[in-house]
Amino acid sequence: MAYRHGIYSQEVPTSITPPVQIDGNSGLVVAFGTAPLHLAAEPAKPNTPVLTNYYSEAVKQLGYSDDFDSYTLCEVMKSQFVLFGVAPVVFINVLDPDKHYTESTFTAEGIGATPANLGKDALIDTLQVTSGEDKDPDELVKDTDYSLTTETTGEGSDTVTTTTLSFLTLENVTDDAIVLSYKTSRDAELEEVETYEVASDTVITLDSDTILSTVKVLSGGSEMRTLKVDEDFSAARDTDGNVIVTLITDTKVVEDTIDIAYHEVDPSKVTAMDIIGGVDTMTGEITGLELIGSIYPRLAVLPGIIIAPKYSTNTAVAAVMKAKSRVIDGVFKATAIVDIDTDDAPLYTQVPERKAINNLVDTSLFVCYPKVALDGEQYHLSTQMAALMNQVDADNNGVPYVSPSNHNLQCDSAVRKDGSEMYFGLEAANYLNGNGIVTAINFASGWRLWNN
Repeated sequence: MAYRHGIYSQEVPTSITPPVQIDGNSGLVVAFGTAPLHLAAEPAKPNTPVLTNYYSEAVKQLGYSDDFDSYTLCEVMKSQFVLFGVAPVVFINVLDPDKHYTESTFTAEGIGATPANLGKDALIDTLQVTSGEDKDPDELVKDTDYSLTTETTGEGSDTVTTTTLSFLTLENVTDDAIVLSYKTSRDAELEEVETYEVASDTVITLDSDTILSTVKVLSGGSEMRTLKVDEDFSAARDTDGNVIVTLITDTKVVEDTIDIAYHEVDPSKVTAMDIIGGVDTMTGEITGLELIGSIYPRLAVLPGIIIAPKYSTNTAVAAVMKAKSRVIDGVFKATAIVDIDTDDAPLYTQVPERKAINNLVDTSLFVCYPKVALDGEQYHLSTQMAALMNQVDADNNGVPYVSPSNHNLQCDSAVRKDGSEMYFGLEAANYLNGNGIVTAINFASGWRLWNN
């Protein structure tokens, strides 16, 4: 290319350094996990392969949260685009806000002055806002609280019978309001007439066909009042992603208090079976790891590295990842990278046994231990290994022939899930290597991936 001297600029759709583009037909990372779709500007459909070349594209379609334990694909985004600066990546999110949620409630007092903050995981389109108490009213007693009188006027066909209800006392009437129920025939439903501002001289004229023995007068108990969105209240996310409920008018609000019922996204309800996925026999819908075979037909790129941070510690998930990596579409092959849970093997000497018990043995499978952290933020070693493999391949013209072993990771410690640090000497690291386990070691020029 021509020699260029001086300063030049290039506009890219992200504030992060443009990622190095790897060969999409060699080491393309396909990541399975969970993403906060409810925080995305243009949310992708769950269980849909999303090919992204920039951090901004991923955030726009999948959302972003620093809670990597809940939203595992955000860990991959940060590692690939921010720490290692490599692309593209295919993300497959299995978290469906319409399925993986918890029903939550929130009572906001002083709502007229202070908006209600429901947090980031609240789903706006599920909000039901009410005010007041929903309790059974008390029945007033005939001839004690009220009386019924009948008066007949006219003669023959002109006879008119009028039944009236008068109050003898308002002592048992709550808020000067009553609900009157009665029937006009034995087979009819009770009719309700709601009356407010009842006074001692109030007289209510009943329907001429009223069956007096069915008359009930009820008082007390506030009717639960339902507030309408964009009429009584507004709901929107602030700059931090929190759902804020603000009153527009308080005409339906009782004692400056509202109750909010809503759905809250619950990543904990995503199971290993959601990651494994399958094919729905009724609809033909493909989900989870079963989508590996559809990536090339959909996106014209080949899966090279399969990861599922956090979920790959499950033996069933790891087994399916291993099987899927061997043959894709009956033609292609990939590599799967899985992790061993530090809770299952808190000591490095326990890891080989855990690997054997979990049957994590295959030529297409890398097994990683433990996790790593950067400035207190934890990453699964499988996540950083996948990005490092991309970086090393990019440094070698996209040809995946140089091992990522002994190349620098983006971390400042090796840690267990609980955050406690682990330090391996060369002998301990080689012990893991000898048992086919990839680890991290701080030995000569910083933290490095250790194993081939």
